Amino acid sequence: MRFVFGLIVGCLLTVGIAYVHDLNQPTGPALVATDTTGSATVPDGRMVNWDVVNRNLRGVNGWMQAQWTWITGQVNRAG
Repeated sequence: MRFVFGLIVGCLLTVGIAYVHDLNQPTGPALVATDTTGSATVPDGRMVNWDVVNRNLRGVNGWMQAQWTWITGQVNRAG
């Protein structure tokens, strides 16, 4: 149990430290470049492109809501 708790705390610390680090970096559309593959690179020292993270989390959130709606619909139909 302590191992799982340690993994969760470690992940939260890693994301939290990256977020705090990136808050202190200059941002702006002129600072985000695109490499030859078309993916965004951040030459200003940011570790994470938080716009991409936000878009991905919104996608996962929408998928989870759709699954929850489907599950509750199955339970309501059965009961």
